[in-house]
Parts: sequence; C-alpha cells; structure tokens
Amino acid sequence: MRRLTRSHSEDLKPVLLYRDDLEEIERIFKEVSDDIGIRTDEFRLDAVEEVEGIGHSVISSLKFDISNPYVSLEFAPSWLRLYISRDDNESRGVFEKIKQVLSKCKRKLGWITHSHRPIFLGMCVLGLNMIEAFWFMERFFFIGAIAALVFYVILIPLTEHTRLKQHCIIYTNKKETSPSFWERNKDQLAMSVISAVLGALIFWGISVLVKR
Repeated sequence: MRRLTRSHSEDLKPVLLYRDDLEEIERIFKEVSDDIGIRTDEFRLDAVEEVEGIGHSVISSLKFDISNPYVSLEFAPSWLRLYISRDDNESRGVFEKIKQVLSKCKRKLGWITHSHRPIFLGMCVLGLNMIEAFWFMERFFFIGAIAALVFYVILIPLTEHTRLKQHCIIYTNKKETSPSFWERNKDQLAMSVISAVLGALIFWGISVLVKR
C-alpha cells in the first residue's frame, strides 16, 4: 500500500516586489534544486539579476519553477498563484517559505483596490440614499445621491483597472534605487485630487440650482 500525494495551490493577494524580493525567492528555490526556470513574457532568464536588463523598470508577469519536486510561482497582471505538484514535506517547506516572503510584500491597500466589497458597500449606501430621497422628497438626499453616483462612476473604472491589470507589480531595480511612493503614484494621486475637486464642484452646483 502506498499513500497518494496530492497537489496543492493557492491564489495569493496583491503584491509589490523589488529585485531584492525576487532574489530571496530564487534562493529558496535553489535550496531544493539548481535547475530553476525563470521566465517573463519575453525572456527566459538564467538568474534573477538578469531581470534588470530586460528593458522594463516595472513588470507584472513572471514565473519561477523547478521540476523535482515540481513547484511553481506565477505572477500575472490579474492574479498570483503558488503551486506544488505533491504536498509532501519537502515541497510544503518551499511553499511556506515563499509564502512568507510574499506576505511581506502584500499591498497595503489591496483590500480596497482589489476587492468588490468597497464598491458593493458604496452602492448600498447610494441605494439607501436614493430610497430616502424619493421617500422623504428632501433636497439634501437628492444632492447626496447624485454626488455619490458621480463619485462611483469615477471610482469603479479605476478600481477595475487596478484589480485586473495591477495585481502584481514587480520593480526590476533593487528597493534602494527604486522610485518613492510619491513618484510611483503621482498620476493616480493627481487623478484622485481632480476627482475630489470635480465631485465638490458638482455638489456645489447642484446645491445652487436646487436653492433656486
């Protein structure tokens, strides 16, 4: 009689990594096997350090794998998956070590940008506001409902783009030489400020019209 070994995989949360993190993952794989495959969409790499020469400062697709035991880690624009072909002690050890590295790289606001919950809760608030507006026929509720609607018309496309295209962000430089948070996110921050100002102007305009 022989115990059957099963495969195991996990889809992991959004991450932001630097080349330092990739090199740590590479070391974990090499503790088990020197025959490690590293691939981007365009290149097969012999070592993580070569990722700096692929011509992109940021990538979202990358795959590590070893064949004996088979373990793979795949980064993609809309998901991140860690897989072992047999759930034994050796494979599970690699699995848990890699998970530990990735847990330190989780995006701090990933639960907002990569989840439908904030949008769902916001739509519930919008729905209640609309019901109150029609039930009580109060100007305040109408204004609040319209302002909330404008806000979500702007928010939903931005959130969906982030969720589907930016699950994994990998900087090919080391952390110490990579751009700061403000440099990386200046476009998104500018868009947020513009959206907030636009929403405030619309709210003010509606208020003026209603008072007339």
